[in-house]
Amino acid sequence: MVLGHDDDLAADATRTSNRLHGLLTSIHPALERVHRAAYAGYREAMREYVDVNVTLGASNAAQMVAGSPMQIRMQTTMMRLVNRLPWKDLAMRPIMKPLNEAANALTLAAY
Repeated sequence: MVLGHDDDLAADATRTSNRLHGLLTSIHPALERVHRAAYAGYREAMREYVDVNVTLGASNAAQMVAGSPMQIRMQTTMMRLVNRLPWKDLAMRPIMKPLNEAANALTLAAY
């Protein structure tokens, strides 16, 4: 499910890039160089962020997908109980740490 969403985002990014490329070249063919340079800069700026998130997704995918009916019951029970536990923040900290690191891997440029 998460991987399907990523595929949709990648397809949207490709469609948007292609639409921009078409608009620029319809205005003036020399603007294609501008598009290529801008896209190359964007890819370079996003590379670390993408790498961190792809690695995190691959490492967590096996843990998120239950392999047996017993694992499904355990996951469901834990999800129901986690809000009632007095130490939920302590229990969720190791789970949330890599997610927060991945989400904050992107450094926004000051414009």
